[in-house]
Amino acid sequence: HNILPCNVNLKRWRKIDNSTCRICNEEETIEHMLFYCNFSANIWREFFQKTKLYVTLDDVIIGLKSNVITIVISIIAYAIFRTWTFENMHNVRRNNQGSLKDVEHYVKHQAILYKQIGWSNISDFITDKLFP
Repeated sequence: HNILPCNVNLKRWRKIDNSTCRICNEEETIEHMLFYCNFSANIWREFFQKTKLYVTLDDVIIGLKSNVITIVISIIAYAIFRTWTFENMHNVRRNNQGSLKDVEHYVKHQAILYKQIGWSNISDFITDKLFP
């Protein structure tokens, strides 16, 4: 708990002076970063539009859906976190509206890896529903 480097934690650890999100100026908690910020929320909206699966914060943090969906949600959540932290480390100014396109390369790469280890149901969901 509270181990991921979002701005709230970085401020608590005295690594930065400001705990606000660079996109929307809200306090940047891990929940904000992965789900509530405009950047992340738009990715989850696009996920819903493509899959008709509504994702909640509990789905992202705890994983409450079927095994396949939980793994796909985890892959996307990690891709959001990865993109977010990379851009913060390199001081890249991201746009306010995230998109599945922002995480597509990473998620497709994970689909290839899952197919190679025989988890084709996850790979197929990604390649058939998210990025056909």
